Amino acid sequence: MKAQTFFTTKDFALKSIIEKISGNENLVHYKKYCEKRLAGLRKEAFAELSVFLKDFSDAPFEARRLFVDILLSNADSVGEDLTPATLPHPLNEQVIKPTLDEWAKKERENYLPLYWSAKYFYDYDALEHALAINPAEQKPLLLAIERNINALYYSTHHLPDYYCGNVDEDMLLVCKVEEEIRLVEDNEVKKAITADFLFYSTLIRNYHEWKLSGEKDFAVWGAKNGKQVSSNVSSYYYTK
Repeated sequence: MKAQTFFTTKDFALKSIIEKISGNENLVHYKKYCEKRLAGLRKEAFAELSVFLKDFSDAPFEARRLFVDILLSNADSVGEDLTPATLPHPLNEQVIKPTLDEWAKKERENYLPLYWSAKYFYDYDALEHALAINPAEQKPLLLAIERNINALYYSTHHLPDYYCGNVDEDMLLVCKVEEEIRLVEDNEVKKAITADFLFYSTLIRNYHEWKLSGEKDFAVWGAKNGKQVSSNVSSYYYTK
C-alpha cells in the first residue's frame, strides 16, 4: 500500500507526540503506531498498537503515568479536536483511563488526573472533585465555566419560541457562573467569557422576569419593554 505524502492539520498532534516520545524504549511500538497513522497506513498502525498494548497495559504505574502525562499534555497543547489519532479507543480503555483512575487515588490532592478525566472522558464527577481540591485552579475552573455556559446556551437557543431548560435551575446556574468568572486570572480570557455569559444570562433573566409578569407572549413582552428575547440562532421547524 502506498503511503500518503501530504499532511493535514490533524497530523500535527501525531508529529508532535512522535517528537516527544522519540528515544523512549518503552514506547517504540506506540511511536510506530503514530508513524504509520501519519503515513495513512491505518491497518498497519493498529497492528503496532496491539503489540504496544499487550506489552504496556501492565507496565509499572510510574511508566504509565509518565506516558499519560505526555499524551494529554500534548493533547492540551495542540487542541482537543486534533487528537483522535493519538488517543485511539483501545488505548483509552486499556491504558489512559485506568491510569488516570489509579493516579487520582494515589495523589488525592492532585487535580490533574481528575481534570483530564473530565476533559477527555466526560467524567464530571471528577471535575467536581478537582474543583473541591482548589476552586481557583484555572484548568478545571475554565472547563467548568465552558460546560456551564454551554448549558445556558442550550436552554436559550430556541428563544423566543420556547425555552429548553428549567429557568429556575438556570437562574441558580447563572449565579454560580458569576462566582466562577470572578476566579479567572487571565483578563483577556475573562473578558471573552464574560461577553458570552452576559448574553445568555440576560436572556435567562429576561425570560424569568416575563414568566413572573403573567403576560402571554415573550416576544411581545420583550418588544414592549425593550428587552432582549432572541437567541439570534436561526431555527427551522418541520411539520408533516
